[in-house]
Amino acid sequence: MRDLTASQFSACHRLGTASKDRTRPILVRFADHPTKTAVWRKKTALKGTPTVLSEFLTRRRQQLFIEARKRFGITNCWTLDGNIYAKLPDGTRRHIHSEGDLDCAKQPASAAPARESPVTTEKRNKIGSTASTQRSKRTVTKQISGK
Repeated sequence: MRDLTASQFSACHRLGTASKDRTRPILVRFADHPTKTAVWRKKTALKGTPTVLSEFLTRRRQQLFIEARKRFGITNCWTLDGNIYAKLPDGTRRHIHSEGDLDCAKQPASAAPARESPVTTEKRNKIGSTASTQRSKRTVTKQISGK
């Protein structure tokens, strides 16, 4: 995104200690939510490159996200505004709130209705905002060296 300016960041710094083996992640805090959303939507353009964008989640949510990726696959789980979503084997999308939601794939479809992610609703309604009430303004940019 070429139209980003320094005033759109409220904080930006590297994490960890310097190493010759790999590039350190960069922690970025955006000044406003629309800028973060615009950057987040452009993230798909980075597929196939060594640059990765990921949200800075709380420890509990990060552990829940890692467990969801183990159960449903890396490509079937994502985060949006600090919330965790998974695409289930039957093709539905589910908002993951707790470890109990991770067992939803084992339940019959009639036992618990799947909650749609805001992304699905947004695509259907073609609206630019989501129904999420929690907003994480931190995004971590990580570059992995091509060695």
